Parts: sequence; structure tokens; C-alpha cells
Amino acid sequence: MNRFPLSAAPVRPVSLPGRIALLLALLFAAGPATATLLAGSDTLLGHAYTIYVEPAHPGWRFACQTPCPIPLATLQAAANGFVAAKAQLRDLAGIDTLQDLRPVDIFFESNAVCPVQPGAAGYASTYRPYGDAVGQPTRAYACLFLWDKQQAGEIDYFTPEAAGLPSSQTLIVHEYAHSLFFLRHRYSYEDFVRYWSYVISGEVPLPQGACSESLVTYMAPMIPALCRQFGAGDADFRFAMERIDTLYQQGLGYHGRATSVAQLREAFDTRFGADTRSVFMDLGYRPQAVGGSHTPLSTGTTPPMYLYDMRLPDDAFFLIGTGYVYAPLKLEQPTCLPSAPFIEFRLAFDLVQPAHREDARLPAPVFGGALTLYYSFAGHLPPHGVNPANYRFYRATAGCGQAGIGWQEHPATINLANQSVTATLIQGGTYALMQPDRILRSGFE
Repeated sequence: MNRFPLSAAPVRPVSLPGRIALLLALLFAAGPATATLLAGSDTLLGHAYTIYVEPAHPGWRFACQTPCPIPLATLQAAANGFVAAKAQLRDLAGIDTLQDLRPVDIFFESNAVCPVQPGAAGYASTYRPYGDAVGQPTRAYACLFLWDKQQAGEIDYFTPEAAGLPSSQTLIVHEYAHSLFFLRHRYSYEDFVRYWSYVISGEVPLPQGACSESLVTYMAPMIPALCRQFGAGDADFRFAMERIDTLYQQGLGYHGRATSVAQLREAFDTRFGADTRSVFMDLGYRPQAVGGSHTPLSTGTTPPMYLYDMRLPDDAFFLIGTGYVYAPLKLEQPTCLPSAPFIEFRLAFDLVQPAHREDARLPAPVFGGALTLYYSFAGHLPPHGVNPANYRFYRATAGCGQAGIGWQEHPATINLANQSVTATLIQGGTYALMQPDRILRSGFE
């Protein structure tokens, strides 16, 4: 299964004291009179499941391994609450899960599809529920374990009375929201899904909205960083989500069709009319993931020799020089690396034309003249058996999926004192720091 990193959204212990709270719970859980779950059956990963759908709300379904231990009244209350919460999520994000990944399967108990993962309150990913044969669909799914926790006495809100409350929607919104990024984007950010779940459920106070310090405390630091530095709010996050969806739909994502961190960052740059790279760098994103771009001057512009300068915050990465630059250039995190005989992904980068994808990386753009590359790998912890003193700088001789893949050493000065590499580049492509004996052992003699 193509499992995304496990999320660790907190599961809230809830009590409902007093007759008024109980009455409100019953009213909300009852939901619209027309909201009625219909039960059916399906076989997922070779196991029998009872399936529950809301005909008026397609695109998701509850699944419970047969025989299902969860009372229908609890599932109905959960469905009513999720219908309302999902409508709010759609307004906040501006998009829904891709049609290719629907219906999203949502599981409330541990089962064959959803084994318990230590330390995770829930998780979301994609899978092939009917096997890997050609033509079988890929679906998004979410594992919540609320029934298990209710039975264990760890929570008391997955009941007919409380499962439909807004305050009970934190985890289901969190995990479902991950699916909004699946296929569209390289990552599925905790920052966004946590923020949206807190807004909808109200379980984490947000007294200053997107600028609230509680978002730092509850592990969504990108949101207040963008809010405090650029005034970002819900409309701006929605703009960025709609932008990466447009790029995906047009086939302009950098990683196959999926969009990259740099493309998300560029969406915010466009929205605010400012450079937001420092936010991503401060949050620990790799320089090549944050990305950079250069648009050449138009033909005939004087002087004929002009300055080229692609520089990231703190000079973690820069290219600088003078010469004819014939095409736009883009610094990006590689889509993949040829058979990966590299030290670590964070030490590799692509310097390519923006239109180039993994299936068309080479021939790389050619520079008239030469550019000086400076790239810092300070703070990088080498894996076991790797000695930075043995680092060499290499360029891939072909792109992913192309014949003749290999690596060619590229002249460079590697400064171990300040943990940087400096090189002269005359051609774009995929570059990486590697240890030569690792290449030999990987069959790239």
C-alpha cells in the first residue's frame, strides 16, 4: 500500500454533563431527516466488509469488517456529523478528494485494512482494495479507531448521542483532509489538515484565527507563520489549494502530475506578491524542495551579457554568474533518482527547465557561459557507514525511466569545514552528493 506518513491527531476524551448538553447532542446527532445510511457489502483486500453509504452524499462511505460490531445508530450519528463537517471542509479547502480516489473508505475499528499503528490516533493513505490487476482502482482510505477507543474507555463520544457533534469531528476531518492532497501533491501536510479540523470542530481554541499560537502548540506551524508574516487567512489557503489542483489537472505538476512543495510556495508568492521562501526554510524544508526559478530577459535585451542570480534565503543554495541563459530554469527536489546509489535524498537536486518532467529531463538546458553553484549541506546527518570526507559531486547521465542511467563525477570543491559544495555548471540536470564506494556496491562502476 502507498501509505503516507502516519498522522498523530490527538483523540479527545469527552464528557457530556447535564441535561442541556445531552439534549444538544441528541438534536445534532439526529441530523437531517433525509440522512439515512444504506447498508451493503463489499470485499476489500480479500475480506468481507459491511458498507454504509449516504445516497445524497456520494464520494465517501463507511466500511466495517463483517460482522460489524458498531451499532447502526452510532454510525448514523457519525454520518450526520461528517456530512456537515465535510461541507465546511469543502468551503475551506476549495477542493475535494480527486474523483479517481473516490469513494474514500472510512473505517472506525481496527481491521484487515486498518491495523493499529503504535503512536497513531489515526492515519490515511491510498490502496488497491480489489487487487493489483490492470484496471483495478486505487482508493483513498482513512483509519480512525474510534470504536476501539470507545470500547477501551479511552473516549466517550463515539456514541449515538455524541458522534455527530461538531466537537467529535476533529479526527475524521483530519484524516479525510489528507486525501485532498493525494495524487495532487507530493506531500499531505499536517499543518493544513490540523488547522481545518480545529476550525471545524472547535476543539483547539483559535483566538487569533490562523495567527493563533495554539497552532504552533498543536503542530500546524506553517499556518501561523504565513498568517503573521503575510496576513494569510482562509481565502489564501483556499487559493493555494485551488492553484495546485489546477496545475495537477493541467498536467503541470513537477513530480509526474503531482505538484511539488516549490509549486505550493509559488502559489503563495503569487497570492501575496511576495517571496515566501523564508517561511518554508524556517520550517526546515530542504532548499531544493523550497525551490527557486529564473526567467531570462527577452531576446535583444541590452546589455547582451546579463547577471543570473538564483538565491535562496540564508544562501543555503545559490547560482550566480553572467552569461546567456537561453531558457527559464527551475531548482526542484528530484522526482526520483536513478537506482538511488546516493547518500540521501536531501543531498540531491534538479536544475531543469520548468516544463521538464521525469520523462523528459534530458537533454538539459544549456547555459551560455558558466554559473557558480553554492550548496550548503550543513546540519545533514550522514547515514551509517557514510563519511562526509568521501563525498563527491555527481551528475546523472539520464533521467528516471530512461536507458543508460548512471552517474558521472562533476568537478567541485567540497568544503567540510563549512559543509558546502561549490561547482561550475554549464548544463542543467540532476545532481547529488554521493560516496564513491556506495556507487560501486550499487553496480554503477
